[in-house]
Amino acid sequence: MKDINKKQHLLNILFIISVVALQSILSIRGTHLKFYLGLVVTPIVAGIMCYRFKFVELALHNTTKMLNILSGICSLFSLYYLAYYFLTINSWTSNSLKLLVKGSSTAYVMAVAIISGWAIFLLFSYFFSTLKDPVVKFVKSITRYEYFYLIVVVVIFTAVTFVIYSQTSVFYKPIYKNEVLDWDVVYTTDSPYFIATDVYTNVKAYANDIRQPFFAIFALPFTYTAVVLSKLLFFIPNSYVIALIAVQAFVLALTVLMLTRLMKLNKITKRFFMAMIFICYPFMLFSILLEQYVYSLFYLILFIYVCLNYQNQRLKDLVYLGATGSLLTTGILFPLLASSKAPKKSIKEIAFTACKFFSLIFIFALIPIYPEAPSVVNAYKKFTGYGLTFINKLLQYINFVAISFLRPEAGVNNTTFEFASYQQTAVKSLNILGVIIIALTIVSFIVNRRRMFAKISFFWAIFSFIVLCAFGWGTGENGLLLYSLYFAWAFICLIFMLVDKFFSNKSVSKIAILSTVMIVLLYFNVKEVMQLVRFGIKYYPR
Repeated sequence: MKDINKKQHLLNILFIISVVALQSILSIRGTHLKFYLGLVVTPIVAGIMCYRFKFVELALHNTTKMLNILSGICSLFSLYYLAYYFLTINSWTSNSLKLLVKGSSTAYVMAVAIISGWAIFLLFSYFFSTLKDPVVKFVKSITRYEYFYLIVVVVIFTAVTFVIYSQTSVFYKPIYKNEVLDWDVVYTTDSPYFIATDVYTNVKAYANDIRQPFFAIFALPFTYTAVVLSKLLFFIPNSYVIALIAVQAFVLALTVLMLTRLMKLNKITKRFFMAMIFICYPFMLFSILLEQYVYSLFYLILFIYVCLNYQNQRLKDLVYLGATGSLLTTGILFPLLASSKAPKKSIKEIAFTACKFFSLIFIFALIPIYPEAPSVVNAYKKFTGYGLTFINKLLQYINFVAISFLRPEAGVNNTTFEFASYQQTAVKSLNILGVIIIALTIVSFIVNRRRMFAKISFFWAIFSFIVLCAFGWGTGENGLLLYSLYFAWAFICLIFMLVDKFFSNKSVSKIAILSTVMIVLLYFNVKEVMQLVRFGIKYYPR
């Protein structure tokens, strides 16, 4: 027993040392004070994790040989990227190291990266071992039709993206006057900037700010798949970007499968839902355009799925960190963390999850993004629609609801910026389709009010109103389309639950209505995407 305790104590000490190394090599943002604060606090946090909450033991529990290999491979990729970003990003820490060693600092950086390897391995091991049982159960539940669906979605959107990207660079690297345009070329998206700074592997990328502090951390398992694919497909132009699109399409398709299980639709309605959701404009657009919101949506739906199907608090905490860390606003769903109706126990569980959140902040050297929060808030104030009337925000919001299904009115804009961009036209009138969708959403909630998922979906629809209309986020630049993927699922799901409620499985009327809607959406949405592609070919040819 003493030998086991000594071994565990050694593993704990190694973890603490490794975490300090990880925090050090990730300190490429912030001031000297924040760096030294991290060096003091991080080992304390790591010690509490080890000796109070048994993190190392939990990370190595319920693991398998295959998961250890997977964690090891992901750790090796991480070591490479940690060293790469520390050496290539200009920061006071990297510059100080170069002055200290009076020459090449590569060997020293690699040494620190290797020391951090144990912590990285344990973090991946904790992630994979926690998700192992629910993932295995979910995979076993996938039908042949659903496997076919996953393959078709990935193949279609990867192939379409390859063809589009071979003709225009507008979606990933638009160039104007020999400079890459980082954002606002295609609607208000930032895809070129995300690719240029590689927000998918760079934990400290500036886009991974207070809004999505853990985005790269929880995207890494998917991103490394894209990295491997890109190496295998090295002969294809833009292989990394295309691989990211393929993985993104897979993630979206997985999200759809989780939604079908949450809605519990009958067979015919379920198949219509699976087909139609990728015809809806947000899903169609973000299947050919790289966006952080894809992973934000995935972890959001995964969190809801886990909360409604499992009572494992460790599992719920992990996916909540992924959901909230991928987009902070998802944190509003914290009541779902509570496994008990007893207030004291619920508060304790939620507080414990919050402690885990802040532990990650220190471990990954993310302290600088919080002291910078006031400047971030001021920088983004213009996006809140400051100066717009409530009526203007309301009209934009109702139009946004319609975009959940049908493409917006948009076209080439040569006046807002010096360069040509493709933007939504200003919303000046009431969108009738948006009003109808809102009405149907309310009716669906009323008739499905006893179902927990219907309650969550309706709450999410209300939350979208609070964020986008009451608060006005995105209205200042008429850019609500950017947030459509994150919120659209609630409206789409509620309407399909309404259809499922009022029509029998093989109802001719249901099949006729849904088929007609699909054809209309397919026609207008594909036509809009083609117009967008023609814009790209004309102004930003490859």
